Amino acid sequence: MKVQELLQDLACKRIRLALEGESIRISAPPGEITDEIRTLVVSHKPRLIKYLHRLAEEKDDQSKYPARPYFNTRGDLVIPANSLPRYWYWAGGQSVSATLAEMSGSARKLRRTIISRN
Repeated sequence: MKVQELLQDLACKRIRLALEGESIRISAPPGEITDEIRTLVVSHKPRLIKYLHRLAEEKDDQSKYPARPYFNTRGDLVIPANSLPRYWYWAGGQSVSATLAEMSGSARKLRRTIISRN
């Protein structure tokens, strides 16, 4: 399971993870934290910590890189040059598919967009 998927699944259950140094603090409504969830968090702890650190760094960078990828009115994915460098696929950043997944889109939507133009 990818870290983003785990965090999304937890968010659907109103379970939030936060960094406290090198530890993870879990906040959730009463009864939502099951043994299965504890096991998932513990088994993914190093990756979760790395991901949460990266999110914190990006939050600090938001003033330097204010734009985010978006879909224009024609349905094209636009990745502005003043977005975070991790979106810059042309400069070694994450793939377009990863950006779409992060935006709750899919590679299928991009393929439909490309095919509809031909």
